[in-house]
Amino acid sequence: MFLNQSKVITNLVSKIFCKPSFVHIFLWILAVFAHLNIHAQSLSKNDTLKIDNKNGLEFPVDYSADDSVILDLPNKTVYLFGNAKIHYGEINLDAGFIIVNFENKDIIAKPFYDSIGSPIHLPHFSDGKDQFTADSMKYNFSTKKALVYNTRTVQGEGFVFGEKTYKDAQNNTYVKHARYTTCNDSINPHFYIYAKKFKVIPNKQLVTGPANLLIAGINTPLFIPFGFFPLQKGQKRGIIFPTYGETQDRGFYLRNFGYYLPLGKYFDLSSTADFYFRGSFGIHINSNYAKRYKFRGNFAFDFNHNKFGEAENGISISDDYSIKWNYSMDAKAHPGQFFNASLNYKSPNYNRNNTFQQQTIAQSTIQSTINYRTSFFNNNFNISTGARVTQNLSTEMVDLSFPELNLNVPRITPFANLNIKNQTIKNIGFSYNMDLKNSLLMKQYNLTPTLGFEKNIAGIKLLDSLQSSIVHAIPISASFKLFKYFQLNPFFNYNEFWYFRTKTLSWDTIGDSLTTSIKNEFNRGYMFSSGISLSTQIFGLAQFKKGKIQAIRHVLIPSVSFDISPNFETKTNGFYFTQTDTSGKIEKLSKYTGTGSAIPSGNKRAAVGFNIGNNLEMKWRKNTDTGLVVKKIKIIETFNISGSYNFIADSFNLSNINFNGNSSVFNGKVRVNYSCNVDPYKYTSRRINQYHKLGRIVSAGISMSTNLNPQAQRKKTSSYATEQELNLINSFPQNFIDFNIPWSLQLSYNLSYSHTNPTLAKDLRQSFTFNGDIKLSQFWKIGFASGYDFKTKDIALTKIDFYRDLHCWEFSLGWIPVGFMRSYDFTIRVKSSTLQDLKLTRRNFWFDN
Repeated sequence: MFLNQSKVITNLVSKIFCKPSFVHIFLWILAVFAHLNIHAQSLSKNDTLKIDNKNGLEFPVDYSADDSVILDLPNKTVYLFGNAKIHYGEINLDAGFIIVNFENKDIIAKPFYDSIGSPIHLPHFSDGKDQFTADSMKYNFSTKKALVYNTRTVQGEGFVFGEKTYKDAQNNTYVKHARYTTCNDSINPHFYIYAKKFKVIPNKQLVTGPANLLIAGINTPLFIPFGFFPLQKGQKRGIIFPTYGETQDRGFYLRNFGYYLPLGKYFDLSSTADFYFRGSFGIHINSNYAKRYKFRGNFAFDFNHNKFGEAENGISISDDYSIKWNYSMDAKAHPGQFFNASLNYKSPNYNRNNTFQQQTIAQSTIQSTINYRTSFFNNNFNISTGARVTQNLSTEMVDLSFPELNLNVPRITPFANLNIKNQTIKNIGFSYNMDLKNSLLMKQYNLTPTLGFEKNIAGIKLLDSLQSSIVHAIPISASFKLFKYFQLNPFFNYNEFWYFRTKTLSWDTIGDSLTTSIKNEFNRGYMFSSGISLSTQIFGLAQFKKGKIQAIRHVLIPSVSFDISPNFETKTNGFYFTQTDTSGKIEKLSKYTGTGSAIPSGNKRAAVGFNIGNNLEMKWRKNTDTGLVVKKIKIIETFNISGSYNFIADSFNLSNINFNGNSSVFNGKVRVNYSCNVDPYKYTSRRINQYHKLGRIVSAGISMSTNLNPQAQRKKTSSYATEQELNLINSFPQNFIDFNIPWSLQLSYNLSYSHTNPTLAKDLRQSFTFNGDIKLSQFWKIGFASGYDFKTKDIALTKIDFYRDLHCWEFSLGWIPVGFMRSYDFTIRVKSSTLQDLKLTRRNFWFDN
């Protein structure tokens, strides 16, 4: 084997030196190399040199070249030309030209140059996960030190460009005349931080001397005397830069300036602040937490001290706060158990003073819930408990329910396994449900003193305000086919109410006033009802052999029901008669009113109810380039008509007739919802028990919405985004600007009519809103949102936004020209890698709160 290799080497060296006499010299040198334990297995264009550890190299050195390989044996040097490659352990190097010196373990890599002097195949070096590209470099196998010129390397999600780079044995990198950016344009990055000196500690941080930010090659006034940039993968701590702008009532501002801090694997924390030049300020704390297959959630606290107005005209102060907490337990964490929380508690004026979103400003009711649910006995017994807070921001009333407890036994069919032929009996089943509720209803400013969080100046007692009750429900039902095409469902419902307090009103003849007597005692009430329902489906189909219409299908879903229940407003159920005013008026009252629970109903009922559901579809023939295509069009998706007639009511036997439905028109581009409520009785100075000829419309409404550009309705995809990020973008498309579509225009129209009392004026409300954006050029877009209220003749909250996209950074200017929230804001920032791929820009007002 050795003899064959010697012949190959002899032939190669003969070609190199062009003199056969050098063969003897070569054989002598080969003996020297053998003495040094250097064994040349082959000297083709793909070679491997195995060198003992005592010579300083731990691994075989694999090298190859497409053009040629030249050995300088006296100097122990290999020259590789054309797509040269070196592999040594985890080290890989490829370049146009490489020199390997085995004496001092140096590698020198350079590019090839074409006929006009342009470099070809720049050196690319990788050592494990670290890699860089350069104009030229020198590396030592033994010391692992390197000297590189005009390097381009990746550190975390950023890129470092250096004129001269030195790498030490600890893998630290020292860069002269360096640029750091997250823009992946390696030739002309759109922005970068420039410093004369950088030090890069891999997977830890980048340290700089004096540095400043350049955008599009232009120096900015953003200068730092030194800097620390984290390079760790995953969460990174750092400064959150503010947005700048001006509001009419609070002056110039810097908003959302703060710091982001990761707290281990599963938690993070961001603290930001707002500063207004007229004295207002805000503090915001936000924390996200998530553990795969365990839990996910968020906590946010906002406090805003707002000062409105000028000193000469008077200053008003509003301290507003918001607390939000969301928690969701993964279903895989504890199978059979469920826990989630959605807390949203705000001061009454928070939405009006601290948000730019029109829908949020108009929001009057918010709700918070906390729920825990589990099951026992193979899901045959369910328990859930929780709390609920409902806030009315207009009236400042708070309804707090805590704790709430629900016990449920799912439907049981006790006769299902009996050996009987009658399927009706087998289908009989029942279930059980119990609801326990404790609630407080009071003004928001009285809630915290009552609960003990503040000094109780008003002296409100918690037990006096607490309302407690328990409701039991046992529904019994069956279901079976009748005459093959009908579904018959008989039912019986029993409800029982447990009360722990009674409130009785009585007339004081001496003081001529009502007096209230409250007793803490246990009482119960009950009610029941029974009935039967019948339903079916009727299909109608009309087919056409000619014309564009191929077929029309109508699905009619009628149902009729009969239910009966007696009058439960009896003395046994806590009802009594008492005088209520000085005229001697006698009224029937319930001593359970104000307990926070339902009370037995006094409406005798033996009623027939009906509902008619409709669905109308059409098949449409369309000629295309590929032939005849049949397309299905939904004309009416749903249209329902419902009402009831009570045979034993003293008056007004027929209920109001309700109409409601929804459709998609113009090939699904426009969504339409409509409803109407018709009173069948006449109304003079009051409602009288006489039928109106056609009925009287009590209320009606129609709403329509569309986006005139169908491209705007398509879901976004990206290989850079996580599933959670894509869900956020696709769930709230109105919060993002898409540079991939030339324009977008969302239109909405709402019309509502109400005339419950004909002696009063009709209430007709109309509103039209629109929002969208227009692509002015490849990198410029203008966004807009506004509307008009036809009743108040007011323009809705109007906002104009300008967006500038430059691949890896963005500029935006938002302007509200009219209204009490008249303001503007200016933002310039680097975009995330996700938005960089999607070419999306977030709207500024969405970040404000």
